[in-house]
Amino acid sequence: MTQEIRRAVSLDLDGVVFRKFPPIQVEALFRYFILGQGKKIFEPFALPQNADWAIVDRPVNQGWESKRFKTAQKRPLKKGAKQFIDKESQTADVFVNTGREAKKYWYDMTRGKLKSEGVDGRIKDFFFKSEGKKSRESKALAIRELIGRGYTQISHYDDNPEDVLSLAKMFPQVKFYIVQDLSTGTLYSRKESKKYDNVYRIASFEPKVKKKKKNEAQHRDSKLRLIQSALAKHIPGILGYFDSKGFFDNTTVHSVIESNSQLQADHITLTQIEKIADMCRVIGEHRPYPKFLKEFFLTSLLNGADGPIARQLGTVSEAGGIKDAATDRLSEVMIARLISREMGFDQALAHRLEVAFQLSTLTKAACEMCGAKTSEGGFGSMIQRRAVLYLIMRDVINLNQSHDPQVSANLTEEIAGYTRFLIRSSEKRARERIKLISEKVWQVEAPSDPKLPGASEARKYAGVVLLNNQMGIDIVAELNKLAKGLIVFPTAEELAKEKQGYIRATLKLAEPFLNQALSIAGYRQITESF
Repeated sequence: MTQEIRRAVSLDLDGVVFRKFPPIQVEALFRYFILGQGKKIFEPFALPQNADWAIVDRPVNQGWESKRFKTAQKRPLKKGAKQFIDKESQTADVFVNTGREAKKYWYDMTRGKLKSEGVDGRIKDFFFKSEGKKSRESKALAIRELIGRGYTQISHYDDNPEDVLSLAKMFPQVKFYIVQDLSTGTLYSRKESKKYDNVYRIASFEPKVKKKKKNEAQHRDSKLRLIQSALAKHIPGILGYFDSKGFFDNTTVHSVIESNSQLQADHITLTQIEKIADMCRVIGEHRPYPKFLKEFFLTSLLNGADGPIARQLGTVSEAGGIKDAATDRLSEVMIARLISREMGFDQALAHRLEVAFQLSTLTKAACEMCGAKTSEGGFGSMIQRRAVLYLIMRDVINLNQSHDPQVSANLTEEIAGYTRFLIRSSEKRARERIKLISEKVWQVEAPSDPKLPGASEARKYAGVVLLNNQMGIDIVAELNKLAKGLIVFPTAEELAKEKQGYIRATLKLAEPFLNQALSIAGYRQITESF
């Protein structure tokens, strides 16, 4: 006798049915990165014995829960959610399976919003989170309940990979759908999705619309950049919180916050340099550094905070790109030279390490200047470099504190391996881009019109080359050495020639800021003018 097929659709609310802003998994990212738990957050967990779905008549707690409640009240239904629920309810029982608290205020507010959208009548039952239980525990108990009720096909929709991946291992017979947000790719890549037979990723409930093909190089669509833009209006508050905890003592950000002035993009960029300089100083003095993970992670976040702040305040300028790119490379050279000093690298290896960081950046800029398509992220990218630099610096700290010869030997070998990887990956990515450029042009030049695609990258290229000169690095010679005659890279002076006067003008605007950054890092000031 054929078993009757009974379908159940389980829906999380926030980020799935209701729109959430910012659309990221803050707590999951915090555990994944700040606490260093990594993929451990996706492991199965022990289920509580009993499930209690009773709605209790208790007030919403003041503080964090109260803020969450007020935010949830304002959330509209996501596009396509109503149509999806209407369609599914024709062939399946639809259940709400949410991490919202099982309190009357939450329940009434949620039912009211669903009713106003014409969705409430389509819902078979509601599972809210009981007090004392974690969100994923509650969701797991609800799924277990549906299995117990005799449903033979169960699908759960959620926006949190932390919940989904742990539940997917616990209930292999259930299909799980991750409704993507800005942090999905960071927590759960498409490559990793192949490891889960019962987990699927969907962009939204709306029908797919074929996008028009773009002609320009796509390099601004990484998940990290989208997250930074979504968080832009929250950045001053976030930095203010960390400043109150002493994170930004003796920095430009602290001075601005203390004086109640408006936080500008330049303040954030300078603070990044100040923090990197302080980090290098602490490690170089062989002091214990228990807060290094948080310091490095939060300093890395500063790297992406200046652009969103500038856009939010309407202070985006042509010089801003130069400031950001040049000080990023300044930070990396400072770290590279710290590592070389601590490890006693010979001059050739030390030079190769600090140069490697520049190659990927400048060849990327050159690609865009000549219209060769390239991409951001991946092998040899800045994000990858920063991740490996963290691992090296962590090992250097441990090496400085180690008194065990075997442990020291292992750490030294690991650092050497990471260093070789950094150099190889950066050089490999640069060679790939040089080949792309050679298919377009022989001589790399800036666009003559400052409004053309690639003009912004030409400004950045000139700024990075200029900063390298101040640090004693002839980076153009290194680029041309790597190119082996396939193409020719220009100096900053050559780029700033008369017909590209916009580059000269932008460099002059950026010069005072760059001198501030160089002063913090301990390098000579820019005195020559173009």
